[in-house]
Amino acid sequence: MVEILCPHCEGEIELDDDASGEFECPLCGGEFEWNVTPAVKTSSSRNQAMGIVSHPIQWFGLAFSVIMLIILIISLSATYYTAGDDEGFLDINFKLSGFEFDSDGVTMAFDYSESEEVWGGGSTAEKFGTWGFAG
Repeated sequence: MVEILCPHCEGEIELDDDASGEFECPLCGGEFEWNVTPAVKTSSSRNQAMGIVSHPIQWFGLAFSVIMLIILIISLSATYYTAGDDEGFLDINFKLSGFEFDSDGVTMAFDYSESEEVWGGGSTAEKFGTWGFAG
C-alpha cells in the first residue's frame, strides 16, 4: 500500500502499489489522478517550423541559400556568348537552350536542335568548325 496526500484537502489516502488512474478522495470528494503518464502536448505547425530555424546564424544560412538559388535560376536564363559586328547590324546571342539573331531590329530565335533547318544541309560541325575557339 502507498500513502499519498490528497491534492485538494491534503488528507492522507491509502492506494494499492499498482493503482493508477482517476480517483475520488474519500475525505473531501475531490477527484485526482495518480500514477498516470502525462499526455504529450502537440505543438502547432508554426511552432514546429520555428523550432527548425531558431538561431540567427540559421536564418542567415537560410536566406543565403534562397539568394543563391535565385542567382542560379537567373544565370541559367542569361546570355552566355554574344557575337556581332561593330556597326550593330547583326547580333547573335547564344543562350543555354538556343540562340537569337538580331538584324536591324528583326529578331529570330532558334533552339539548338533546329540548327540544321536554319543553316540548310550539311553537318553542324562543318558550319561551326571553329566553335571550339570561341570565347
